[in-house]
Amino acid sequence: MLTLIYSVLIWAVTGLTLALHWRKSPMHLVVLIALMIAIVGTFYPLTSVIVEPITWRNLSGFDETLINEVQLNYLAAALGIFMVAIVANVVSTSVSATWHRNVTTNVRLRDRYTVVVLFIAGTALYGIYVMQVGLDTLISRENFAAKYAEGAGFGAFALGLNIAILSCVWAEGGKVGRKMRLLFRTVGFVIVVWSIAGIAVRSYAATLLIAYLYLYCRSSNIRLHQVKPSLILALGVIWILAEVFSMLRSNPDVLVAMALAMQQGSAIPPEIGAVVGGSEFSHPFITFGEVIRDRSAGDLAGASYIRELIAVVPQRIWPERPDTLAQEFARMSYTEFALRGGGTGFSLLAEGWLNFGTFTGPFLAAAVLVSLLVILEKRGRANPDGPIARLLPVYALPVVMAERSSLIVSLKQVAAISIVALVVFATYWLVASPASTLRGRQAMRQRLIGTQN
Repeated sequence: MLTLIYSVLIWAVTGLTLALHWRKSPMHLVVLIALMIAIVGTFYPLTSVIVEPITWRNLSGFDETLINEVQLNYLAAALGIFMVAIVANVVSTSVSATWHRNVTTNVRLRDRYTVVVLFIAGTALYGIYVMQVGLDTLISRENFAAKYAEGAGFGAFALGLNIAILSCVWAEGGKVGRKMRLLFRTVGFVIVVWSIAGIAVRSYAATLLIAYLYLYCRSSNIRLHQVKPSLILALGVIWILAEVFSMLRSNPDVLVAMALAMQQGSAIPPEIGAVVGGSEFSHPFITFGEVIRDRSAGDLAGASYIRELIAVVPQRIWPERPDTLAQEFARMSYTEFALRGGGTGFSLLAEGWLNFGTFTGPFLAAAVLVSLLVILEKRGRANPDGPIARLLPVYALPVVMAERSSLIVSLKQVAAISIVALVVFATYWLVASPASTLRGRQAMRQRLIGTQN
């Protein structure tokens, strides 16, 4: 009963947050994180009542009391998001509700330049990564974790694929011309095929697809209150396909077993438990439960946020760097899996709990992250053709997946690609823009000479 009460409260608070964003895009970053916190905080508790979860995770001691304690902290996070949303609406600056473009020749040239340079840099870096790790290792289905073990220390080169994805997103959202946009849609399609059929890492495909959805909602000026059931249905289908892909990757025979169970008249095939236990919505919740079960609230007293600033230094630079919370958790709880290069992710809210205790920690962790998202969205809206507006679409998936990581690691993933993009963006004004200005002056001088003659 308490599980249901907590679930209702989490969704009630989330509903209030969505009401404050009723006239904003359904892909607004605050909307995305609010929905994910609510879904993760209620999916496992409710579905595990209906069907027994099947998972490789350690569910020892996962009784209703522990589940309810985890839910209490998700309720705290939902309240943190709601409070920030209230403040953001009160102090909101008067920015136009629609996206207007003042397109100039410089904007077109800058976007084309940025897209091409990002693509060249991204493919070059990722090409080096493929050569270092090995193509056979990357596409292997027998030892999925091997690619991560072999790729340790080459994170900067693996980032190349994200940079190539950014080039596609920048082309889609920028002013580059129809032919270049179609070209980079083709590049994006190749990346999706490679990530799903090649290396079986769906996050790359998800980054691209969610970014395109973000851009579609923005360009079409779609608001949350205009969302049609068909869009919700489409997102549901995408989620089901993602879960099926995850199951097939780890257990190719699961669909056959489910079909046989249904033919035998079983109302709920036990294999459905694999969907519950293996879902991306379950893992952060289970991680948080394991942390509460094995650790003490407030143990770290804020130390992890300082330590993780050091832990994000690339291993190629500092091989003996401290472990992140995710690496430490995997090593202590799933030692054999960690030794093979695998990981479990972590939990943004569990990190807050470890540092500042029950309720307060998750409340602060969610509030800080959402405050950053509010600032980014407002900066992007204030300058629709600026670099932040171009980058916002690729932030969507890291925001959706933020509850599967710690705060600093999540920000690292966003910061790394942002720094590369901003450097490329800045070089336009140092190289391309002066050249364009010089050509303009020469053309003006020639016209003046012609007039005088």
